[in-house]
Amino acid sequence: MDQQANMPDQQKRRFEDLVDIRQFSSLMESFYQATGIPHGLIDADGAILSGIGWQDICTNYHRANPASLCRCQESDNYIASHLHDGSYVGYKCANGLMDYASPILIDGQHVATIFLGQFLHEPADKDAFRRRAREMGFDEEGYLAALSKVPVMPVEQAKSAMEFFSKIARMLAMGGFERLRHLEARDEVEKLNLGLLDRVEERTRELTLSNRSLEEEVEEHKLIEGLLKREHDFVQALIESMPGIYYLLDEMGRFVLWNKNMESVSGYGNSELAGKNALDLFAGSDKEQTRRKIQMAFKDGRAEAEACLVSKDGCETPYIFTGVRVELNGSPYLTGVGIDVAERQRSAKALQEKAEAVERSNAELEQFAYVASHDLREPLRMISSYIALLERRYGAALDKEAHEFIAFAKDGAQRMDRLVLDLLEFSRVGRSQHPMVLVDVREILEEAMANLSMSIRENEARVEIVGEIPTTKANAHELIRLFQNLIGNALKYRHADRPPHIRIECKMVKSEWVFSVADNGIGIDPKYFDRIFLVFQRLHSRKDFEGTGIGLAVCKKIVEHHGGRMWVSSVPGIGSIFSFSLPLLRD
Repeated sequence: MDQQANMPDQQKRRFEDLVDIRQFSSLMESFYQATGIPHGLIDADGAILSGIGWQDICTNYHRANPASLCRCQESDNYIASHLHDGSYVGYKCANGLMDYASPILIDGQHVATIFLGQFLHEPADKDAFRRRAREMGFDEEGYLAALSKVPVMPVEQAKSAMEFFSKIARMLAMGGFERLRHLEARDEVEKLNLGLLDRVEERTRELTLSNRSLEEEVEEHKLIEGLLKREHDFVQALIESMPGIYYLLDEMGRFVLWNKNMESVSGYGNSELAGKNALDLFAGSDKEQTRRKIQMAFKDGRAEAEACLVSKDGCETPYIFTGVRVELNGSPYLTGVGIDVAERQRSAKALQEKAEAVERSNAELEQFAYVASHDLREPLRMISSYIALLERRYGAALDKEAHEFIAFAKDGAQRMDRLVLDLLEFSRVGRSQHPMVLVDVREILEEAMANLSMSIRENEARVEIVGEIPTTKANAHELIRLFQNLIGNALKYRHADRPPHIRIECKMVKSEWVFSVADNGIGIDPKYFDRIFLVFQRLHSRKDFEGTGIGLAVCKKIVEHHGGRMWVSSVPGIGSIFSFSLPLLRD
């Protein structure tokens, strides 16, 4: 029901009588350029007063086709019938797009409706829209191109934007209503005064005129004070309602205005930000890039930049900044917003790392499949068996040199068998049937040390676990192999002049657990740091140290399978520190 029908004694107000539509549209255009949020304003009779950012997919397709237009009208009717159920109403139309609307009520009257749309709450299901294009007979390529321009806005951001725009319109309309009511009251007072003036003498008239002049001056002064206060409150509410961080810079790049979010993100208080140069919140190449973008915005009217904002405590947060030049009292300023993109960057990085891991795994599996396809182990067992048979049957008839040849052949077959087994183990990393579960890494370490207990005793080694060892999500079987290989290497490559001392610890660094296994062994020349993590790479002869050269490659692959990275630092003759990271356990 029309709420205005219940107010017969009230004068019907129109939004365009309360607010300068051109100025309102200009203001909204500036914020659309800064935020990219489409919106519209419709008066109480359904006439469009302002519309910015209407999407081609609706104007050129949905509302241009009779069948899809019916769906649009269903959305219009739903919003109209639920407009006064709350502060705003949101609806996803049958054509797949979101619309939000909020009534603007002034003195109990519905004077206009602010609309937010069209947009999506999440990335579009292109297959669904492709089917809709075929169903409605749209040009599929053009329809999907129009879909790609539709902005994606999460639910919470849409709600914040809806409250933001409706608050602007209500504040402007209320300001206009107050001014209009003041003018009407003043006209009424003037009419009464004119009636009185007709009934008094000239002297009284002169005094009345004088008093009225004084009253008008006082009222005008109060009006100016009220307008100034409302303008200040409006600007402050506008700034605080904006999503992300807001800033206004003078021509020197110094802060003039900002919102509470800027203080929270930067760590600087109100008095610290006042007059502070924006470049002080950036470092390194980001600082120079931001300087160029600020200059570009003042010159060309608009600029965007992606850079890390450095807070007071040194924390870096990636943001996308948008700046637009404005003129205030004849002087140029730069106004804009910043949106936190840390989560987006983490998602992109994780996706890239997964793709790289898959590519590496495929290459390694192909290599293994090639070797396994030749069934290496079966011929090796046959070779070993026949060599042993020759030795038993004809050993007495062979001379010393022949026995030496047989020993070489047996050793070669055994080493080849170990190589095949190690390669098989390497290929299985990441393809284990053991699931990723919560594990106590200290228990993992103790099991790995138990497996190596005999070697630890024989080498008279001291193994220390220092500090807190966390619980994290991992493949327990692979994690045991990881620590067993690292501790085993520390025992194998011990220094001849001292017993092994192995120190294991873990620290939290930003969003990662960083584990380290340090030893006092023979150390590694830095030029071999990259080589030691490759398959079958050895730095020593088999005479000095046995092994196939695949252990560290297995370690690196296990770490990468868990979403981490591995590296080494070492001083020859002093010892080595093998470090690797695992992601923090998140809720």
